[in-house]
Amino acid sequence: VAKIVKGTVDFLTSEANSRRDTLACQVYCKTSMFTRAGIAEKDKTALAAATDSLDLFIVDARPRSRDELESVYRKMVSTILLRTCMGEATDLSAVRETSAALESVLPPVQLGPFMALTSSEKRAQIKDLALIVAGIRLFNKKCSRG
Repeated sequence: VAKIVKGTVDFLTSEANSRRDTLACQVYCKTSMFTRAGIAEKDKTALAAATDSLDLFIVDARPRSRDELESVYRKMVSTILLRTCMGEATDLSAVRETSAALESVLPPVQLGPFMALTSSEKRAQIKDLALIVAGIRLFNKKCSRG
């Protein structure tokens, strides 16, 4: 037993031991790296936090004028950009592409019936629209149109 303990101590304390360094790296990586599921969950939480305020604005909006409807529509474009991670709200080409894709699915004149939906229906519709718009943008990019 003493021989095993001494061998282990010598192994762990030797200065020029590449096997020990490899073992130390493996232990470090195992203890300090996140799992894929953990990273995905963290990203999902961050995305939800970023889109919640925009979703709330859209869901609670009661537009009474054309300007207010346009504001809600712009917020929908921003929400879709955030949800799809396909551009920034400050990137004009991304905003234009997203707006065009959204207009093909939900024209601004159809925003009235959208606003008549219940809160949960609006939230579900926003999520669905984000997926559809992302698909349209990916298709257009593949076809060299966007």
